[in-house]
Amino acid sequence: MRRRKAEIPGSTGTKVREQTMTLIFDLIIFLVIGLVAGAIASFYMGRQQELVPNLITGTVGAFIGGFIAKLLGLTAYNVIGEVVVATVGAIICLFIWQRIRGS
Repeated sequence: MRRRKAEIPGSTGTKVREQTMTLIFDLIIFLVIGLVAGAIASFYMGRQQELVPNLITGTVGAFIGGFIAKLLGLTAYNVIGEVVVATVGAIICLFIWQRIRGS
């Protein structure tokens, strides 16, 4: 018969919950930054989009902008920098989308 190790109450469960909450919070912040970047890019490019297309454009733009920033050796240290990088990526995304669609 195996003995169970004595566990400190709340030690592992609390850590997992904290990591889960941090992950959820980071995801919410990422989506808000994507939404803001998509709205700014849409305004800059002269397009009127609704909430969901702005969110999609901004999040795709965040990936594109982050990839380009990493290639150039740039780093965004705060939320404003992250919004700028995501907005530049969203503008590039909209520019490519307009060229593909021909509008």
